Amino acid sequence: MILSLFAAALLAPPVNAFWRLPCAKPVLNARVDPIIAPGGPSSHLHTIMGSNAIGYSTTFGDLRNCQCSTCKVKDDKSAYWIPQLYYQYPNGSLVEVSHGGMIVYYIQRGGSNETIEAFPDGLHMFTGDPYARSYPGTTESQVINWLCLGPNGPIGDQTPGIGNTNCPYGLRAQVFFPGCWDGVNLDSPDHKSHMAFPSELNDGFCPPSHPHHLVSLYYEVYFYVTPFNSGNYGGQFVLANGDPTGYGLHADFLNGWDRNVLTRAIQTCTASSGVIEQCSVFANEGRFYSDAEMNACSASNPIPSESVPGALHQYLPGCVPVTKGPGRASPTDRAPGCVVSANRRSEPEEELEECDEVEERAEEDDFETSTSLRDRWHRALRGDWSFPSM
Repeated sequence: MILSLFAAALLAPPVNAFWRLPCAKPVLNARVDPIIAPGGPSSHLHTIMGSNAIGYSTTFGDLRNCQCSTCKVKDDKSAYWIPQLYYQYPNGSLVEVSHGGMIVYYIQRGGSNETIEAFPDGLHMFTGDPYARSYPGTTESQVINWLCLGPNGPIGDQTPGIGNTNCPYGLRAQVFFPGCWDGVNLDSPDHKSHMAFPSELNDGFCPPSHPHHLVSLYYEVYFYVTPFNSGNYGGQFVLANGDPTGYGLHADFLNGWDRNVLTRAIQTCTASSGVIEQCSVFANEGRFYSDAEMNACSASNPIPSESVPGALHQYLPGCVPVTKGPGRASPTDRAPGCVVSANRRSEPEEELEECDEVEERAEEDDFETSTSLRDRWHRALRGDWSFPSM
C-alpha cells in the first residue's frame, strides 16, 4: 500500500548541510539482526548502537518504546549496526577489538529542486555483501571502505578492503547507505530493492523508480587496533562474518525516529559544520542524552557467552569459518570442529591459557589507548578529517 507520509514538501537545505550523531558505545554485541534474520540468532555477531529495545524480532513500535539509547538524540530510537571486528592470533584464537562507538552522519544532499525527506516509520535498510572476499565492483561497494588514522589525520587513502592496519588513532570502517526510496515498501525480499543510490552515489538525483530522496546516512566506526599491532603477535584482523579481507563489510539500519522531529531538523538544521549542538531543534529543546546516560544504556544479549569483552574464543560466534577468498564465502560454511548447539551457541568458547598473558597485556594497552582515542574521536566530531567528499 502506498504510504502517504510525505504529502508536505520539505524545504531544500544547503547542498553541504549535515550533522554528526554520536553514539557513545554499543548497546549490544550479539548475533542479533531483526532485518536479515528476524525471530532468532543471526549467522554472525554484530556491534549494535542505539535503542536498547533491539532484539531478534524488534519492530518500529518496540524501538519507539525503548528505555534508552546509546546515541545522542532522545527522539532517535533507531538501531545502527555493522559486523564486529576481531583479532585472530596465530594459534587461531580470537578476541573482540573494542571501538569508541559510532558516528552517524545525517547528510542533506540532493539534486536541484529535490526535497530531502525524513525516513518513513519502520524503514529497514541494508547495504554491503557479507560474503564478498574480493572487490565486487558493485555500486554499493564504491561507498563502503576503510581508512587508517594517525595523529595528523588519514594515513594513505581509503581502501575498499582492509589495507594498512598500523593505525595509531584507529582503523575506521565507513559505510554510505542508499538515499532514494521507492515510496511504497519499508523493506524488500533482498532488503535492498526498495532503496537506490542517487546519480552520484552520495549526491545527485534520485531515479524515477525511487523518487523520494531521504536524508542520507553514513557510518564511521573507529576500531582500536593499536594494542594488537604494538604487541607484534603476528595475527590478523577478521570481521565476525569470517572476513579477513574487509570486502565483506556491511551495515544495517532500523529506523526508530520521531518523524516530526527529524523532519523539523532537516528543515532547520542546515549548518555545514556537522556539529550537532548547532541544531536548535535538538539543542534548544532538551533533546540530548548526556554522555552518562548514553554510556549507562545497554540491551540484553540472548546468548551472553558469545560476546565477552577480553575473552578469547576458539571460534567466531555462530561457528563462522575464516575465509580468505578470493571466491565468495558461503552462508552454509561452518568452522571445522565447531558445533552449534540447540540455542545456536558456538562451542567451545573457552579461554586458551597460552594466550592469557598476551591478552592481559593487550587489555592494559587497550584501556590506555581507548582513553586517548575517545578524546581523539570526540575531536573528530568537530574536526576536518571525518566525512570524505568522495
